[in-house]
Amino acid sequence: DGYDFDGDGLTDGSDSDCPACVDSDSDTFGNNCSAGSDCNDSDSNLTSDCSIGSTACAGDCYLEGSSPNYAQALAIGTERQGPDSTTLTLQYATGSSGFKIWKEKGGSGRILNSSGLVGNGWQKQLTRAGTAFGATDFTTGSNIAGRVCPAHVFLSHSSMTATGRCLYYDSGNAAQALDAASGTLGEDRLVAWTNASSARGTGASYYEGNIKTCADKGMRLPTAYETTMPAPSDLPDGDSITPTFATTNGVPSTVGSTFTASASKTGTYYDANQYITWNDSNGFALAQSWTTQNQVRCVLPSSSDGGGSASAPSAPTLSGYDSTFTSNGQTYYEYVFCSSSVDVPFTAGDNGGSAITNYQLSQASWNGSNYVPTTWNDFSPAKTTSPISFTGLSSSMEYFYFIRAKNAVGTGPTSGLIYLFGCHVY
Repeated sequence: DGYDFDGDGLTDGSDSDCPACVDSDSDTFGNNCSAGSDCNDSDSNLTSDCSIGSTACAGDCYLEGSSPNYAQALAIGTERQGPDSTTLTLQYATGSSGFKIWKEKGGSGRILNSSGLVGNGWQKQLTRAGTAFGATDFTTGSNIAGRVCPAHVFLSHSSMTATGRCLYYDSGNAAQALDAASGTLGEDRLVAWTNASSARGTGASYYEGNIKTCADKGMRLPTAYETTMPAPSDLPDGDSITPTFATTNGVPSTVGSTFTASASKTGTYYDANQYITWNDSNGFALAQSWTTQNQVRCVLPSSSDGGGSASAPSAPTLSGYDSTFTSNGQTYYEYVFCSSSVDVPFTAGDNGGSAITNYQLSQASWNGSNYVPTTWNDFSPAKTTSPISFTGLSSSMEYFYFIRAKNAVGTGPTSGLIYLFGCHVY
């Protein structure tokens, strides 16, 4: 540090009286080291603060922090408990800017499963066909530009509508020239999907196969229903499935029209060379012949769902009410208001292993003995946090509602009865 503490005119390493830095784990921290003392000199993952990394995520690590940006708003270097007694650190996927990922601190660069759940372990690469997971950890963070959790995710042709899964996606690529690609049909290149030697025979499938661009990354092409596109009219008819289209929870398009792995067929008319594309800038989903003028995005589904499918979320618990009372076995949670609006706070229930994507509201109707839900409506834009704000009310009226949570699996049970009581009713 350049100081002469003993007055002999010598400083730092040139002074034999200057104590040497003792750094047993080579992390630059230790006794008498310029970086500072080391709280654990046998573990290079632990330096000045051994409490860092002892905090567990409250479920999905990507939902740490506050709405609407959650973990993306946390500081680079934020740490949480990781799989296998490791520490996760939040880092830019590209190393300098953009999407932030949870990765292993001080290890081989392993990345948390895209489910965001520590119990699901490290993310695995896909095989070249994109229809199974390999044993190799996915460590190329620079190939991750974002993460979404669609309602249905393709895992294989025997599991085309898996629930409780999420997807990493890359920043986009120019569509490769298929006739110039090498390798195996359905793995490194696509052909007319009626070709009997292709991945799906002669049937029009939602997943016709992978291409070299994505296979080289350990990723695959997305299906149409995993993207932000509205459900097009020319859907494949060879899989006997009716997937839920992700729309707002899906993979966004990249520059211009972006190809999926989904074949295009309408009724008895089809063009075996066309695949479904989508374009967020105009909201269209179109059938197009493969061309290098378009783009592709590569995706990577979560390689585990925690040892079993996720479930719908639990019921939210109402709070902040003025009083409660019971009539005919039904509990009323009363919120008194004297203006035209009132907030109803609540506490979210368990998310069932899949992130809550929205809440739904239903006005209650009287069935002769109790209030029951009627039509359920999503909040738009999506709402994932407390409170629910009711506006446009009359203080001489009373209102009755229910809310429930929604995730990729489905909708959960209803809350208690929300009773909004105008202070001028009587």
